Amino acid sequence: MRRIQYQYKAGYSNCEWLKPLKGNKFKSWTIDGADYNGGECKELVAKDFYHLPRVKDNTAWNTGADIAEMEISVKSAKASLCESLAGLPMDVQIARYCSECACKAVMWVEFDGDLLEMWIMPLDVFAKFTKRFAHVSTDGKIHFPTTSALMRQWFKAN
Repeated sequence: MRRIQYQYKAGYSNCEWLKPLKGNKFKSWTIDGADYNGGECKELVAKDFYHLPRVKDNTAWNTGADIAEMEISVKSAKASLCESLAGLPMDVQIARYCSECACKAVMWVEFDGDLLEMWIMPLDVFAKFTKRFAHVSTDGKIHFPTTSALMRQWFKAN
């Protein structure tokens, strides 16, 4: 697993394009004038780190990757694994995601103060991570919790 830290500061020199958005329940950031939720924002900041265009992708998990140039899927706190696999048993959802996913790795992305932390893991490690920390909700989807101290310890150990 690879850990990357990206120093940023919303609204300042290297991230003047990134601004917090207040008063909107579902969208919390403005990037280049458009509003995004937390997960979308983290994906775009990760793309910026790699000097890639800050463009939101709308690619299905089994046909492309969030960061296509690197064949990486981006996940973050409160995300769901895959809506199209909802209702299947957790082990089946994880196995199908990892075998049918159009990416080679998953990047877990989290803001930590003025740092964006990114952990890149191959799909087999992501499967272990998902089994350890995610849960199946009443809608049948696998959901991830907020990043915890236990997760951070797990990332460091793996």
